[in-house]
Amino acid sequence: MNIEPMEVNRALEQGRAMPYALARSLSRVTLGPAPQGVDPAELLEIRFFDASEEIRVFRGPEGLRAVRTTVREGDVTLEERRALANPAFGTSVTVCRTLEFDEDGQAYVAGVRLTGWEGGEL
Repeated sequence: MNIEPMEVNRALEQGRAMPYALARSLSRVTLGPAPQGVDPAELLEIRFFDASEEIRVFRGPEGLRAVRTTVREGDVTLEERRALANPAFGTSVTVCRTLEFDEDGQAYVAGVRLTGWEGGEL
């Protein structure tokens, strides 16, 4: 898994071009098609995603930060499709876990990213 820091405004701009997003703000949570407008003052976290990458903008102690997470060739991954209990968020979301191995050969989850969403329009 490759994690690359990004400038926040660039991350928000490039994220809008991606098909899906999970957004948590002070006033609401949304999951589905990527929103075209995001209020950074309200934002707690937003994850823009498609099958191969995720752009994550999140609030840290020093303010908003952003990273891009992509799969590398040779990564060992586990993908799981999960049904959503609340139909307001769609029918399912797909989660990909990237595994890495320690010096003893024991596997551990090195990262988790969203890779898919299914459901109707919100």
